[in-house]
Amino acid sequence: MSVFELEWSGRDACAAVLAAFQRLLPSAPDGFSLRLGINVTADQPSEAKRPAAMAIGQFFGPASELAEILAPVLAVATPDDQMIADMTYWQGKDFLADLEGPARYAERSSYIDRPLSDDGVETVLAHLDEWPGGSGSGSAKFFSWGGAINRVAPDATAFVHRDDLFLASFSTWQHAYHGDNFDRLVRIKADRDPDDVFRFAQSIPTGIMAAAQQAMTRTRPAFPHRPSLVSRVTNGTFMPRAVATSMRSAGSA
Repeated sequence: MSVFELEWSGRDACAAVLAAFQRLLPSAPDGFSLRLGINVTADQPSEAKRPAAMAIGQFFGPASELAEILAPVLAVATPDDQMIADMTYWQGKDFLADLEGPARYAERSSYIDRPLSDDGVETVLAHLDEWPGGSGSGSAKFFSWGGAINRVAPDATAFVHRDDLFLASFSTWQHAYHGDNFDRLVRIKADRDPDDVFRFAQSIPTGIMAAAQQAMTRTRPAFPHRPSLVSRVTNGTFMPRAVATSMRSAGSA
């Protein structure tokens, strides 16, 4: 098997990479899987947001073929850090494993059955722009779908999502920012200001559905500091990754 990890920085690169991966997925082989994360960080609310993207995944085939699959994405934006490598099954398992333990966060997800338009990509980035800053990061994640999963009829099993391109996952920045107070603040807002007269980009919404429409984030950084990707491969160490990769081929069994 082979694995990959790619990183980009900058808003334009994030937009280009998201669009390119969407074009790639419909024709990707069954043995390819991907998790694309786009996050924005700022140490203080007043600081400029710093968008970045990281793609990680696997391919049940040699790294040379994996590089060919990824070539259209690499052509639209040069990664700041890049690793595409052959590994044994056990090395790949350790590389992709999420061993950080449980973390408290809230998120919502949706199945997407077609590529997002340019306006849709811009909407994703605009939501991340609304993240208020401070600890943690605002993030959006996209898990590849399709392949063997989509060749099963929707009514053949209890699982109905058989005609989708990817799963998009967003975690709510409101819970990260307000913690356990958020639900109580929503109830107070609905009681005292039901028409949402007093509102701004990060104001308390009047209900849960309104909350779901606001920008979203995780409670911890998506990309922790770590050694160079190339150095970890060349020196033979494969650190456990803080990611959750969709295993499309394995999941179709």
